[in-house]
Amino acid sequence: MNVYGSPSIFNKLKAQGMVIGKNRVARIMRKNGIRSIIMKKFKAPKTTDSKHNFGYSPNLLNQ
Repeated sequence: MNVYGSPSIFNKLKAQGMVIGKNRVARIMRKNGIRSIIMKKFKAPKTTDSKHNFGYSPNLLNQ
């Protein structure tokens, strides 16, 4: 899946030889309601439930 925001579109247009500013690309995208897909930041799965209703084990190192 390709995600294109105004900077990447600007770079593609520039590579094709078009003379256009990056702010103009952003403005045209905004005017036409074009938005890039924002990828969610990776969040590690929760592996410990510290608010359980079970008892706690005694500290065996103190013996």
